[in-house]
Amino acid sequence: MLPNNPDEELLKVMAFQRLNPYVMQEKYSCMNGSKIAPDTIGVDYFFLIGFLTSQMEEDFPIIEHEFLEKCRAKLDEFNEIGWYGAADISVYNPIQSLHTNILRLIYNGAKAKDGYCLELIKNLYKTYHKKEYNQLKRFKKLAGDDVINLSENLDNPLDEKLATARVLSMGSFMGIEIDERCSVFYYLLTEDREVYLSALNRHLDTDAISEEKFCEYAEQINNWMREAQEKATNKDEAYGPYLEAVGFIAEYFKQLGFSDDYMQLCTDEGGSRVKNLIHAFAILKQLNPKKKYTLNDAYIYSSIVQLITAFTDIISNYDFEVGFLLGDQLDESEMEDVLFKPSTITVKDSTQDKKQVKLVNIAPIANDSATKEDYIAEVNDLRGRLKAKDQDIKHLRDKIRMSKQAADDAESKIESLEADKDELIALRNFVYNLKDEVVPEENEISMMRDAISNKRIIIIGGHQNWHNKLKKLFPKWTLIYMDEFKAVTSNMLENHDYVFFYSDYLSHKSYNKCVAMLRENNIPFGYLHGVNTDITIRQIYNSLEI
Repeated sequence: MLPNNPDEELLKVMAFQRLNPYVMQEKYSCMNGSKIAPDTIGVDYFFLIGFLTSQMEEDFPIIEHEFLEKCRAKLDEFNEIGWYGAADISVYNPIQSLHTNILRLIYNGAKAKDGYCLELIKNLYKTYHKKEYNQLKRFKKLAGDDVINLSENLDNPLDEKLATARVLSMGSFMGIEIDERCSVFYYLLTEDREVYLSALNRHLDTDAISEEKFCEYAEQINNWMREAQEKATNKDEAYGPYLEAVGFIAEYFKQLGFSDDYMQLCTDEGGSRVKNLIHAFAILKQLNPKKKYTLNDAYIYSSIVQLITAFTDIISNYDFEVGFLLGDQLDESEMEDVLFKPSTITVKDSTQDKKQVKLVNIAPIANDSATKEDYIAEVNDLRGRLKAKDQDIKHLRDKIRMSKQAADDAESKIESLEADKDELIALRNFVYNLKDEVVPEENEISMMRDAISNKRIIIIGGHQNWHNKLKKLFPKWTLIYMDEFKAVTSNMLENHDYVFFYSDYLSHKSYNKCVAMLRENNIPFGYLHGVNTDITIRQIYNSLEI
């Protein structure tokens, strides 16, 4: 079954506009005595996206149950035959993707001449494509004109391609001889598969938000939030619209019979409220650059960002897990940190069947001049690499996700080690200053306050009342709440004399990231303790060594 509502571009690129050049190419190949039959990957692809009907989709739970009951032990063998790129979770709904993947295993089993799979796919063709089956079964040999006649006069060019793929594949499964000149269709559909996949990729492409723009949006969100928190009497009031939207989502999950925190349960990395706010605001400005938005707009859309993140996370994980259930192989890199080692399990007197190489991905055209050795040489030299490439594509997104996580962890460790020296110095000074908690004299405090008032200071962390007191004394300083901590960027830290962390509460991961940015920009940093503003002033004064 096709992805829902393919757009006009996808339909236009499927027209048979290149038929004459391919006919000429085929004639040229025949004149030069070409022995090698074409690859089947294009026919395979269009067969898989055009074989499932709406009625077959409804009946598929019974179909897949019967297939898995009969062929469960052969899934690995069937899976290795080919993937073809016809069940991408990003353009199919999860059930369509699952059904297409299981159909691929049935199809591969039929290509490998498995008796049950051959009978099953012929039965499905007879049941759900009855008219086409009744027309095709009359043939003992298919010529090029026969294929065209069986697949023409359909609603659009794409339907013609799907029918062509069905006729060629099912003709082979039904024992009908395929004329060698039909190889033109295999060449054509292989090329069209590349065009169609490229069009799908263009359809999914979007312009990335530049780092400069993202920093600009982050600064705007932080400014809005700072203003809202200064006006609010508590944090819940400052986050009011966001909490209201998330509460609505939680309540509807409960009405559907799910836990009220189901959105959080389905999210790999929940992200902070501020991070979701920035992403939501960035997307809004990307879609409508000239429109003016408010913090309330960002709050509402940030809850949608969180919901979509949860949805895509769970779908990606679902696809990843289902792939292994249906025969995907684990890479060695995916096994490195796994405690379970299958190799430690041994069964006495067990034997393993040797796998035989089957020539299943070459067109069954009637050309007796090619020998078995010709096909083996071609498959090993070219098609083996192509098949491997297509199978690798399926795992690409999962590997990127896992690699990104590993890279983030490694980067965090490296940054932590690099910052150790600066941290130890700052912590040593902090511990030393803790010994002197006596409140300074008023005249001493006045001198210190005047000395540090013009310094460009950032303070990260601390309670709202403490922030308010410092803001009155030092209006030019930048004070950042812990909820805003994760959104701190390198640009926000530039051109400052000193950064202080309020030590009573720090998020370890965000702290490491921030320390790394400080080190990169050569900005000194230190620590503050307690809520007495006079003591805070002396701690800052001593750290600046004025």
